[in-house]
Amino acid sequence: MTAPLARTSLEAHLFIDLTPCECGETTLSRSSVVITLPDGSLGSRYTGVCPSCGRSRVFEFRLPVREREQPPDRVVYGGPELSELLDAGEWVAVAARYAALVPDEPGELTGDARRIARTRLSAAIAAVLEAERFLADESDEMPDSAFWSARGREMVTADRGRFHRYALADLRGRYEDRFRDTGPRSGEAVSQETPADRAHRQSLARLRQEWAERHGITDPHDDRQSTEAQRLELRRAEWELAGYDVATGGPLKIAQSALSAYDMVGIAIRRRFPAGSAERDRRTAAAEEVRARWSAETGFAVWGVDDEVYAIPADELPSAESAWAMVRAARAAAGQDPVTGDFVG
Repeated sequence: MTAPLARTSLEAHLFIDLTPCECGETTLSRSSVVITLPDGSLGSRYTGVCPSCGRSRVFEFRLPVREREQPPDRVVYGGPELSELLDAGEWVAVAARYAALVPDEPGELTGDARRIARTRLSAAIAAVLEAERFLADESDEMPDSAFWSARGREMVTADRGRFHRYALADLRGRYEDRFRDTGPRSGEAVSQETPADRAHRQSLARLRQEWAERHGITDPHDDRQSTEAQRLELRRAEWELAGYDVATGGPLKIAQSALSAYDMVGIAIRRRFPAGSAERDRRTAAAEEVRARWSAETGFAVWGVDDEVYAIPADELPSAESAWAMVRAARAAAGQDPVTGDFVG
């Protein structure tokens, strides 16, 4: 049997931590060595003795050609490949477990408590990203093949909707919001706050409290107490308060974000309407006509959906106000609400 790929040592350790001994014990002090697998490829072997029953435990994994480095202040479990160790359900469960260990108001933490909170929220974000990798490019629904563990199958049977593309994006967005609430990476978050930062943090807390009270929610971070639509409502309100585009979360002061938001109009059309349909072609053409007119008026060359818009120098772009006006007009032409990006009619 071929050893499964562990894309990073962090992923290997996580898998071991989630795999209990036959006696049920999950704690395992371990050591590791690099080995040569039967097929000649390099692997890693982790060994340890169960502290409860004394059984010897062994885990073997294939090593990637090149392990990804862990960037500062961020957790990375793997590269673009799908995980072979944890399925989509297990990744979502991991995310929830880490997020639950962080207080509701992480911005008030200092010192080691703040550092630990940032690491846990970063791990939660990374875990949701791993679940999202199992989504096929052209589908918003998670395939059955993404669930092979007992835990994963149990979760998808209980609520398949939580694995919808938009539900996962919403979950990740809320973890990212909490991560940002902890403040900048260096120094103490509270001590570095400006009066404007403090005012925004307080306004954000009031907004969340009002949202929770309106829907009878006692714990805003417990997904079981709110629906996907309610969470989307909160996220949009938070983005509006921060001066972001309600549909994409892009900053309204940045023109490059508007170009990216325009690309999302085409992506939304392709997801909503089947290839070759007259409706897809009509809406796409309507949005492109708006962009072409704007490009002619501003003198800015048309860009492609695969272009890295954030690499375009700001001084080569029209104003952000003009670019976002174009986006809203393109959404309307494509049959979307110009603010939320939802399809209407």
